Amino acid sequence: MVTGWPNMSNPADDTFFFILGISLTLLALNTGVMIYFVFRYSRKRHPQAEEVKENTPIEIIWTVIPTLLVLAIFYVGWKGFVYMRTAPPDAMPVKVTARQWSWTFDYANGKETNVLKVPVEKPVKLLITSADVLHSLFIPAYSPATVSTVHELGIASDTSAHAGWAPLAARSPSDSASAKRSICASGRG
Repeated sequence: MVTGWPNMSNPADDTFFFILGISLTLLALNTGVMIYFVFRYSRKRHPQAEEVKENTPIEIIWTVIPTLLVLAIFYVGWKGFVYMRTAPPDAMPVKVTARQWSWTFDYANGKETNVLKVPVEKPVKLLITSADVLHSLFIPAYSPATVSTVHELGIASDTSAHAGWAPLAARSPSDSASAKRSICASGRG
């Protein structure tokens, strides 16, 4: 697996583990409080139920804390999204066209191939579109998958328009070969 800017799984994984950490912490806290209340307020200790009046500080706390958690999750997700969608200005553009049974890669030098070849240590910006139906481009070393646009649905009216894109860069020749193997499968995108 590659590391650094081109590894798009890092921000997605960071967001996932951040949310997982919050979820496990809340699960442990809720379970602990429930078990505490089961023993603290059992029928043996409190045979007569008490009426509980409103408690404004507690109501403010249980409104503010979830709001702050949601804002924190949004911030971490947004930061990762911006990172994953911003390619360096020197990124090499490669126009990717998906067809029902193949992918076509058009390079800036005019070459067109059906195999993605990327230079080592050079960022690449994939400009992705589709000639027929919706396709998903997934290169395991550079997850997550990127979806191509579909012209017939009106997302892009001109076949030369490329609305979907994804940045990537290979750290070694083996990274490049891994991308080649996964994209050149004979099945649909």
